[in-house]
Amino acid sequence: MSAETTDSAGGTLLVADDEESIRWVLERSLGQRGHRVIGVGSGSAALDTLRTSDVDVALVDIRMPDVSGLDLLTRAKDEGIDTLLIVMTAQNTMANAIEATKRGAYDYLTKPFDLEEVGLLVDRALALRRLTRDLQRLRGELEQRHELVIGRTPAMQEVYKIIGRVAATDATVLIQGDTGTGKELIAREIHYRSRKAQGPFVSINCGAIPRDLLESNLFGHVKGSFTGAVRDSAGLFQVAEGGTFFLDEIGDMPHATQVKLLRALQEREIIPVGGTSAVKIDCRLVAATTRTSTLRISVEPTGLISPS
Repeated sequence: MSAETTDSAGGTLLVADDEESIRWVLERSLGQRGHRVIGVGSGSAALDTLRTSDVDVALVDIRMPDVSGLDLLTRAKDEGIDTLLIVMTAQNTMANAIEATKRGAYDYLTKPFDLEEVGLLVDRALALRRLTRDLQRLRGELEQRHELVIGRTPAMQEVYKIIGRVAATDATVLIQGDTGTGKELIAREIHYRSRKAQGPFVSINCGAIPRDLLESNLFGHVKGSFTGAVRDSAGLFQVAEGGTFFLDEIGDMPHATQVKLLRALQEREIIPVGGTSAVKIDCRLVAATTRTSTLRISVEPTGLISPS
């Protein structure tokens, strides 16, 4: 009997069957494919192994002493065991297949089975197992990375409540507070908890950009619109498409640019500098100003004009 060897990522498998010959054949065949295989002869032993070992995939017989394969599926699910379970049986009945699927089995094998098919089924289950774990890890890293704002004071608890309410909408948001009060952190927290969290978070400090360049940075420009404009260039509103655009120190924005910003918010479109055609935009605007020393968040349903 020849066996195809898996790539470098072998898995930990459990084979639970009261027939020693079945266990021996599966342990040998799957072991040759690069997997670590644990063999047990009863349902109770299988359950103990699942509780104490990090098993990726388990092949369990339906009829076993103490605990049947179907009962094992139910108990594993109730205890939060995330091992993928493949049920084996000599009884090729639709009832068993349906019941095993209802109880959470990954798949179903009927004896006698082809060892190459078993190996390929295990490989598919392992691929799904790795993908699921990668997604869980990335989700955990994302959540940890986005816990940007900390604090347990009553004032901060109120800030958290406002962030939660604001994040559930697409409304324009104005954050007010002195330098160092965490305005950009609040903006990022709103973004990461919003429906646009998968999009980019783009920020600009309006006071740090020369006034004659700010408009081009925001709305983009067309070739030849001013000296040095050698090609068309997208503005940050377009870069932030599908995400959140954070305008820090909006109080430093020239009033003429504020008028264009207001139109962009109301019409959801921009006109690049030197251009004649409007470009539709889809991004959430969050702005900040040092107007007050107390951190405050407000929602502007239609437009946003910075304090002068």
